[in-house]
Amino acid sequence: MVTLDGQTAGLKAGRPKQTRKPGGGRPKVYPDEAITVLEKIWAFDGHPCGTMLAVKLRPQMSFFIKDTDFGPQISPALTAISPRQIERRLETARNQHGHKHD
Repeated sequence: MVTLDGQTAGLKAGRPKQTRKPGGGRPKVYPDEAITVLEKIWAFDGHPCGTMLAVKLRPQMSFFIKDTDFGPQISPALTAISPRQIERRLETARNQHGHKHD
């Protein structure tokens, strides 16, 4: 606290907070539909970790494309997603099902 001309004023140290523009940030790499399909595959496959799911996902992609009605941008997104990104994207679903993240 500092007193100037009989008035007490508080000082804050550090930089002022920067505000973000609404809708700013990085664009989405994976469409929401792809994450929804990923969650369904994860649940169908017995809730494996992201590494195991990624290993299984690529060879089985032709099966999923043939027997489901994927959108045109979902298949490339699912084949390109990394095991760590799968872990991040499934975190909410994993927490809802009571699975602990290893």
